[in-house]
Amino acid sequence: MDVAKYQFKEVNGFILRLLLHQGFDYTNDRIVDAYLKERQISCVLRSVQDHFLYLAGKGKEYIEVKHIQIDENQMAAKLTPRGVDLLYGVIDDDPGISIDH
Repeated sequence: MDVAKYQFKEVNGFILRLLLHQGFDYTNDRIVDAYLKERQISCVLRSVQDHFLYLAGKGKEYIEVKHIQIDENQMAAKLTPRGVDLLYGVIDDDPGISIDH
């Protein structure tokens, strides 16, 4: 597996796990980015917003995303029940997300 695909899957899994720990409240993309940087996980090829859009996309719907205006265009996301089911192994794994059950 190439490094970019591996990193893409790891970041997606990290975002879902982070949102699980945040509860069902919305979490700002800047907060997610700060957590990634704190853990030295890089989003070089994609922004957090791109990961949000992937995880919220048609057929996935693991998170719910909304656009917010604070000081610039930002997004916030929260985990959906389908995202919880994915994390707990209730539904089949997604090939684009690294999940440790």
